[in-house]
Amino acid sequence: MLLAAGLLLAGGLHASGPVKVTGDVTVPMSEEQRAVTITVLDAAGDTLQLHETWTGRFKLHLPEEEVITLRFSQPGCLAKDVVVDTRHALGEDLRHRRVAFGVELHHRPEQPLRYDGAVGTIAFRPGSGLMAVERHPVLVRQ
Repeated sequence: MLLAAGLLLAGGLHASGPVKVTGDVTVPMSEEQRAVTITVLDAAGDTLQLHETWTGRFKLHLPEEEVITLRFSQPGCLAKDVVVDTRHALGEDLRHRRVAFGVELHHRPEQPLRYDGAVGTIAFRPGSGLMAVERHPVLVRQ
């Protein structure tokens, strides 16, 4: 009976609904102002959504229980990918299911370079719902 109560309690901690992702993306100063494109990709690399921001602010609602890649790009800049793993996002209160971060894009150098995979990963720890963040910005030649 105690085990059943524990399972019911644990089941009540899991919320359904989107994980809210907000933040800012900054770009190098240039003569021409261009929008930053945010591409939302699923685990297979398929495009789910496209967003543009002219102000640098973004607000997205990502599905729970998914591994999503956010690709930030602007012509003349190196694109950056950030992985957001919404599995294990807990809490009935949607205020606790929010992620906020910033991304800084850099001019594309004359020599062909790209980032070797995502520059960061944001995930929720199993059982606690606490956020875990890893940075791994590695540049490689194309």
